[in-house]
Amino acid sequence: KKVLSAPYVTVSQRGKNTQPPNMQLKKLQRSKLRAFRSHCVLIVFFLGAFLATPPVIGVSKCDKCNVPIVSGGCKCDNNCDCRPGLGGNTCDKCNIAVANGGCKCDNKCNCINGGNKCDKCNIPVANGGCKCNQNCDCIVGVSPSPTVSPSPTVSPSPTVSPSPTTNALYSGSGSGTFYYDLRKTCPGISYFPENNGYPYCASFNPSAATYKTLAQLGTNNVIAIDINVLSANRARLCGKKVLVYKNGNLVSAPDGGSFFVWDGCAACVGGVRLDFSLSGLQNAESKACLLGVVPGISWKVVDEVVKQFIP
Repeated sequence: KKVLSAPYVTVSQRGKNTQPPNMQLKKLQRSKLRAFRSHCVLIVFFLGAFLATPPVIGVSKCDKCNVPIVSGGCKCDNNCDCRPGLGGNTCDKCNIAVANGGCKCDNKCNCINGGNKCDKCNIPVANGGCKCNQNCDCIVGVSPSPTVSPSPTVSPSPTVSPSPTTNALYSGSGSGTFYYDLRKTCPGISYFPENNGYPYCASFNPSAATYKTLAQLGTNNVIAIDINVLSANRARLCGKKVLVYKNGNLVSAPDGGSFFVWDGCAACVGGVRLDFSLSGLQNAESKACLLGVVPGISWKVVDEVVKQFIP
């Protein structure tokens, strides 16, 4: 049998699976290349996770509200769910102008002026309406005024002062956020859909002078407070002057005059936050866009009418 010179060997010497060294080298190179690629993928994955902007973490779903998108936040509806395009839900239509597909909502995100039993509420009896309770059922024997409805018989919130000897109706301290603005936006926010929304103090009567969206209202001086406090004291707090302080220093309203209560804020429940226009919050902190949530904010709602409230 002919013997091959080294480094080759015959099939009979090493068995049928024996391959020439140059082929073995190529297989080894391919194996190393695959391992190298796997390592690169792992490195990129962990590097991305390490360098990524950390998400907003908090004790409730409202923590993400009015926090910049790059920090894991979004613009929220009144139920602390992201607006359309950022995780929308059934409440997305609430407080959005009818022309834009929205409506004024009740506490269960059902349209008040959109084809349900709440449509009759606070409408004159002569027009087929009535004065309603919180479940939108007619209160027997009570007829609403065409423009002004009787104040609901509710107990004052513990955080709202019932004393007639002081003009401080509601006060608190914590942080400030922004949710609308009629003139400007922040980087990464193309527009504020809330501009076209009906604030909580807008009249429920479409023919009333105060049945207006924030854009139609035409001011950046609106303040949104704890929705629970406002719900229980709507007639008492809507339109009242708000004194705002940043680290104890009085903050001026962006459009002259005074800040005033005209909207409710679900993320402000507990009296730990106020919601501003971007311009209003920037008067307190110029880096409001970057921070999203501005600390050191305190406030006092006083018994002075800035805008007349019509239920």
